[in-house]
Amino acid sequence: MFYNLLFEVIKSLSTEEIELFKVFLKSPFFNTSNRIILLFNEIIKFYPDFNQPELTKELLFNSFSSKSFNESTLRNLVWKLSNLFDEFLLQIRMKNEKLESLNYILKEYNLRYIKNAFDFKAKKIEKGTADIELDKIDDYYGKYQFSLNNTNFHVIHDKIFSKKEVVEQQVKNLSNTGLLLFNAFITELINEYINIMSYHFNYDIDYKDNFIFDILKYINLKNIFKSIKNKTKYDYILELYLKLYECYCNIENDKFYYEYKNLFLENLNKLNEDSRAFHFGVLINLCLRKNNLDTSKDEFVNEEFNLYEIILQNEYYKEGKINYLPTYYFRAILFSALKLKKFDWVQNFIEKYSNNVPEEDRENIYNFGNAYLYFEKGEYNSSARHLLKISIDQFVFKFDIRNLTLKIFYELEDYDKAFEVLHSYKEFLRDSKLMTKDNKMLLLKYINYTEKFMLYKTGQRTIDIGRIKHNLQKEDKVAFKNWLIDKADELIQIGKKRVLAS
Repeated sequence: MFYNLLFEVIKSLSTEEIELFKVFLKSPFFNTSNRIILLFNEIIKFYPDFNQPELTKELLFNSFSSKSFNESTLRNLVWKLSNLFDEFLLQIRMKNEKLESLNYILKEYNLRYIKNAFDFKAKKIEKGTADIELDKIDDYYGKYQFSLNNTNFHVIHDKIFSKKEVVEQQVKNLSNTGLLLFNAFITELINEYINIMSYHFNYDIDYKDNFIFDILKYINLKNIFKSIKNKTKYDYILELYLKLYECYCNIENDKFYYEYKNLFLENLNKLNEDSRAFHFGVLINLCLRKNNLDTSKDEFVNEEFNLYEIILQNEYYKEGKINYLPTYYFRAILFSALKLKKFDWVQNFIEKYSNNVPEEDRENIYNFGNAYLYFEKGEYNSSARHLLKISIDQFVFKFDIRNLTLKIFYELEDYDKAFEVLHSYKEFLRDSKLMTKDNKMLLLKYINYTEKFMLYKTGQRTIDIGRIKHNLQKEDKVAFKNWLIDKADELIQIGKKRVLAS
């Protein structure tokens, strides 16, 4: 376990970062041990998997020592190497977080009272120079820290009481600092509110007795925003969060969704990668929620798909070091397009974007996409062929695969295999520790209804399909409800033909 933690960190590095780390290790400011360099050079030979049988503790020890193997010595060096990785990652983060790193520099200038350097650096930051595009950084707290550093420096080191205009400037600075802090407070508060509401929707968690809800209830956000609008060029961020809050407070009123979405798209190019990803994710979750509230119309099925098209066309799924399409995004886009029967679009999507997911998932995701596509087209044998090519033990969508497998065998009328899948699926659900009780119940109902249909088709004519359909239509929480109703209708039609034939 101790060694695996180190390997896990190394696996997260790109090849470019590994080369940078080699340079980092050679810097005597951070590392003076040549044995650590030798150890790392041996470890990196097994990058990125680190699961080769020849990777042993003895091999690692021999990379830096000719003495007899000593576990304690090796563990000590691995521990030091791990600490150096932490230091390296900190350096990388500080390099990427320019405003935050400059805030630390300003603090040091303040502590050392380096007045001219402080003023020079602060003015450059304020004007958005020094390679910082302040209009594209929506981290209010970082701006607050900068304003606070700047104000504190002059309060401490300037003789502010000697000139009235200096005092007036300090008051103005304090007001701006308070405004930035308030914006940081409100946006984070709304963020936590959204997280709680997501838990409520997904897991039926009670949210009423909650401090965050109480605070937001007693703050008149609209009036506050009116008073601060146009006092900072970043007020669009606060307005966007207020629209988001309104949207969740009025989840059943579509008007608020579109107001939030339109404001987001208007300001899309002003936001950084993290913020874009956050708001796209919120919009998609809202579409899913609205689909659940009203399954009778396709408005938000189309809306969800349109959002995915924007994300794909502009590669907004790329975030930070993520330069590939995450598998969960592939799955969501696939299912969204299949709901709308966009079969040609889906085929092109699979061919193109199955090569854009992480390399280890490409073959599985290609077959996964085609299995679902062919099933929706009614080509069940082709669907089954692709499904059999998926390595289920290594693939994340194990529930999806079982759901589809049961449907395929049902459609092919291979009931022996269907019953086998059905019973193993029930056991799998019972043993699963990762699924909530509600989600388990959704799938168990789907399995139970399918089982009744199969029993009917294999000879148990005492089963009343009409009553089953009636009960099914009243169900609020059952997976694949539309598919089950279609199967019930098919059986009812078969029953009618039998009556006529007799």
